[in-house]
Amino acid sequence: MGRYEDSYAAFLWRYFTDFSDWSEYEGGISPAHLWFILFLFLISAALVQPMLALARRGYTPRWLRRPLPALLPVALLTALSYLPEVGGKNIFVSAAYFMLGFLVATDDSIMDMVERWRPMFLALAVGGAAGVLLLGGQETLPATAVRDLACWTALLSMLGYGRRHLNGGSKAVTYCNEAAFPMYVLHQTFLVAAGFYVLQHADAGPLSYVLIMIVSFALSLITYEVVRRWGLTRFILGLGRQIRWATNP
Repeated sequence: MGRYEDSYAAFLWRYFTDFSDWSEYEGGISPAHLWFILFLFLISAALVQPMLALARRGYTPRWLRRPLPALLPVALLTALSYLPEVGGKNIFVSAAYFMLGFLVATDDSIMDMVERWRPMFLALAVGGAAGVLLLGGQETLPATAVRDLACWTALLSMLGYGRRHLNGGSKAVTYCNEAAFPMYVLHQTFLVAAGFYVLQHADAGPLSYVLIMIVSFALSLITYEVVRRWGLTRFILGLGRQIRWATNP
């Protein structure tokens, strides 16, 4: 492993002035995995007015009601992939996914189609993922299109299967809906800590991966169970008022 040769002052200058990649630790200042929260805030602020205007007009993209036209956004996503990046990430692609999600949710007929054709979308996602592996991370136009096909159809298949199997309003679904964001915020710290200690005593491999995953998930869940019970920590993690589970008399 190489040694750092510059002074501490040089390190601090680089850390606070290098915004090349917000998701990496080796460049400069970085919110690590929370970069996406910043992106969501910026995207929401930029798109809230267009979305409100479409909602007031009652606009619904009728072409999204059919399975084959629903694949057309892949071309848009691929084109946006070639726009300049911000902080090492393409905010335009993220904004496109955000807007597409809004459009899909505007009409129950679109969600009915997504649910009905979920096996086809899943098959396309698996095929696209296999294509990504075969192409080996190439940056060519065909490789980018295959990657975007895999991502878009994977999202559609998850929406379809989720609507079919997770739409009953069960306690488990309600619990997971509330826990999702805090667990996302918390998990990185425990993931790094678990990896640091596990890899000191075991070589990198499947067993180490499983152990790190289990330990980091358990610690994140335990921490969430603690912080969700306090008003201040609930507020810090973006939670509303505490949910009281209904009990049968």
